[in-house]
Amino acid sequence: MMRARSVVKFVANTDLDDLAVSSNLNISDSLEMISKRHPNAAQFKIDWILSHQPQHWDSIQNAKNLNFDLQSVRVLKVENIRWDYRVSKKMFHRPERVIHFDMHTVYRNELGNDEENQHTTIEMFDNPDLYFLHLRRFERHLLHPLPVEYNNNFNHSLLMRMNTKMLDQFTKRIEGTEFAEYSFNPWAMEARQTMRDLEQCRREAFGTILDDQNQICQQSSAGCEGMLTAGVNFIKTTQTWTNVAHKALFNSYVEKAKSFSLF
Repeated sequence: MMRARSVVKFVANTDLDDLAVSSNLNISDSLEMISKRHPNAAQFKIDWILSHQPQHWDSIQNAKNLNFDLQSVRVLKVENIRWDYRVSKKMFHRPERVIHFDMHTVYRNELGNDEENQHTTIEMFDNPDLYFLHLRRFERHLLHPLPVEYNNNFNHSLLMRMNTKMLDQFTKRIEGTEFAEYSFNPWAMEARQTMRDLEQCRREAFGTILDDQNQICQQSSAGCEGMLTAGVNFIKTTQTWTNVAHKALFNSYVEKAKSFSLF
């Protein structure tokens, strides 16, 4: 966020499975219009909608076979979403106006032009013109998902228009490239096995089996690298950032046993 200051106007802190959706199919134009209505805003907080999307890895032989398949996205009913995810949102930031934040929350913004009040956070909930889809397998059992109900009133026509635009742009981008002809086999088999391994690792974090009472979870995929049986190694890069703000101690998951006495 600090590096983005005075370089870009808007920043979205998202994951790879988050897809920003705008009714005009242009995120930048949407944010510009909203900024004009709220000139003192530091960020716009919008809905983060949990969705399911069937995967058809086995049919992908090369990049030309790829289809984003947004028409197959199914949005879950709110009642089927765990409470903490239900109330979580995602944000677009004006980076030069933000001081302290995390993925879903803002703790402090810079002072506004009056130098007394902070720049504001604009909440845009239940807005059909701008939101994030969270294309994620929420449940622990990846290959045998728990039964859920879907929101049949969700407007899928926008996703179909968006899928057409994305596919057209992707096709033009790879046309005539070596990547377009590159064979992904046996990528489909490796991807499926890797997902199984990651799911198992996250369920058995630090040797503890997850259940309804025990919610501990191995959040770091890198911590699961040793359990990947498909032989796909993580690609790592040298750390080039110096962390000057983080003051927390390294997490330790064990502690010295305490002595107990009545005397």
